[in-house]
Amino acid sequence: MTRPARRASTPPNPEALQRMRTRTGLEKAPRVDPVLAASAAQAAPAAEEVPPSGVTPPMPPIEAAGQETPAPAQPPRPPKHKVALYMHEEDAARARAAFTWTRAHEGVLSWSDFINDAVMRRVAELEEQYNNGEQWTPVPTGALPRGRPPAL
Repeated sequence: MTRPARRASTPPNPEALQRMRTRTGLEKAPRVDPVLAASAAQAAPAAEEVPPSGVTPPMPPIEAAGQETPAPAQPPRPPKHKVALYMHEEDAARARAAFTWTRAHEGVLSWSDFINDAVMRRVAELEEQYNNGEQWTPVPTGALPRGRPPAL
């Protein structure tokens, strides 16, 4: 059995990857080779590296004047609650495609995060439009009417 050919894709968005790392709190552990670390500690300080002719060494990033430091991470939220919904298959397939093709670029970790972000964006729009941007009083689980909706 042969594998299908991989599609060429664009490289992931660095800002989206940083958001993913920030959201999960996961960072790659630094690699430390004990042999190299010991020999580097014993070696004399090396002279500053001279780049090959015609090559300019990279400059360190310059911070903009008055740039604020990022706000501290928000406290952890309570565990997520399962919410079921029905969608037309064409809409669901379209949503799955959007998730699949943009998750690395947008920093979305899971299908649940994708759906949650989309719903909460719409909730914020409705709160802005109908409730002066204020959050509505939460409605408890089981309080929504069940069955076929009445005609409007």
